[in-house]
Amino acid sequence: MLSYEISCPLITDIILTFSDKIKNAPESEVQQAKFRFAHAETIIPFISLLGLYTDTQALQWNSSPEFIAGRHWNSSWISPFAANVMFVLYECDNNGHVQHYVKALHNEREIVIPGCDDIYCEWREFKEIFASYFNCDFAG
Repeated sequence: MLSYEISCPLITDIILTFSDKIKNAPESEVQQAKFRFAHAETIIPFISLLGLYTDTQALQWNSSPEFIAGRHWNSSWISPFAANVMFVLYECDNNGHVQHYVKALHNEREIVIPGCDDIYCEWREFKEIFASYFNCDFAG
């Protein structure tokens, strides 16, 4: 579905940036932080690509008031005036074996990315979840 696949370049950039950091390039060559700013028209498709706030059923004309009030996908909460999405890369030394984890935050709240077991998602697992969006191909 193209509506959220337009966010493919964003997730590709996150994966490439973290991959560069993990490869232990010299500090002067590796970005310590990357900031991007966007409007709701970018945030909402990106949140959708991440698989967040998915409801068990679709919103329809005859949905009950209870369902409407309790649904997970609520654009006014997902992308208010100052919405943000942040990813943090952690490097953990486990008895000489280095492991990397990614934590995601939406509007400063820790979130579990669907497909991950915890808020700290293993790097390998994170890359596998978004592998189909890596190196976007809009022509095919």
